[in-house]
Amino acid sequence: MPTNLSALERAFGRGDAASARLGNRADMLTGEQVAARLGVSRASIDYQRVAGQMLAVDLGIEQGFRYPDWQVELISDPARRVDFEQALLALGAGDAWSKYRFFMQPAPALGRRTPVTALRVGEGAAVAAAAVTWASGGQGGG
Repeated sequence: MPTNLSALERAFGRGDAASARLGNRADMLTGEQVAARLGVSRASIDYQRVAGQMLAVDLGIEQGFRYPDWQVELISDPARRVDFEQALLALGAGDAWSKYRFFMQPAPALGRRTPVTALRVGEGAAVAAAAVTWASGGQGGG
């Protein structure tokens, strides 16, 4: 049993280190930065996150929520915003980390492109379908 506990502690340590690295990347924005780029209030960003209209990963007490910068581009365009929100909805109630992985990993159903790339070129329906598959556990999600 002590070996299992030690392995678990090491795994949590690796996860914490990965979270810290992600939070320090320039492409992961604070709520204030997103609000400034979109010209809205910070409260609006928080509302959209809670309502499931924006994706933010929780990096803990010290770093708080971080928003991928590609999301700002997508939600700035009305058509892409609808497609992005539909994909988020299709992902269901899964955790934010799983959703983040979905958007960042190449998907077989999207010709090995990432969902972000497919959304940028207007393939919202294909991304939503891939999100349903992901959420059901068909491509590493769920």
